[in-house]
Amino acid sequence: MEIVSVGRLCVPDLVVMAREDVATPTPAHRILLVAEITSPSNASTHRIDKSRAYAHGPIPLYLLVDRWDKDGPAATLYSEPDGKVYQRVQRVDFGGAVVIPDPFGIELDTSGFPPR
Repeated sequence: MEIVSVGRLCVPDLVVMAREDVATPTPAHRILLVAEITSPSNASTHRIDKSRAYAHGPIPLYLLVDRWDKDGPAATLYSEPDGKVYQRVQRVDFGGAVVIPDPFGIELDTSGFPPR
C-alpha cells in the first residue's frame, strides 16, 4: 500500500478493507485497519515511522502488537488520525483486552499472545 502523502510504500502484516476493495489497488484512506507485529529488528520502525505513515494515510485504526515494548509486551491501538499523527492511543499489556471501535465493535483478548 502506498501512502502518497509521505511518499512511502508500506507493507503491513495485516490489512482489513471492504470486500469490494480487495481486487483492486486500494488507496490508503479506504483501508479500515492495519496491524503490525514487532520483532527486535523492526520494533522502532513499527512504533514510530509506520504509525506516522499510517496516520498520514489516513488509516483510521493501527494495531501494534509489540512483544518488545520497553514497558513489557503490549498491544497498542492508534486511532483518530488527523492526517499527521494519531490523536488517541490505547495501550494494553498482554493479558488484557483491546477495544477496537466501529466498524468492528469488538474486544481483542490478548491473553493468548506469547510473552517475550
